[in-house]
Amino acid sequence: MRIGILPWPIVFLTTDLINEYFGEKGVKKLSLITACLIAYAFLVLLFAINISAAKVISPVNDDQFFAVFGQSMWIIVGSTIAFLVSQSIDVTAFWFFKNRTGNKKIWLRAIGFKRAALG
Repeated sequence: MRIGILPWPIVFLTTDLINEYFGEKGVKKLSLITACLIAYAFLVLLFAINISAAKVISPVNDDQFFAVFGQSMWIIVGSTIAFLVSQSIDVTAFWFFKNRTGNKKIWLRAIGFKRAALG
């Protein structure tokens, strides 16, 4: 499931661009669409876990499939909740700094806040 962490930095960079050009509504819409797509993938995985393996043609049995995919279900739920919360915080902080600085000090919004948020 480690491959699942690769899209998150890309999502945060694109939401910063969308935040700049389309505003708070654009980011909230993108975040909701993303969460819905993750929920859809979750439901497909949940459905797949409950289908028995084709014993004749499948090299993977039900226990192996569940060991790989079944244990990640709570991780998907937690990641989706963390994503929505972090996006909400990110958009709020972005607009807080944008309203304070206007079109000046864009670096503060783009780099300064991210650096402060990450530690």
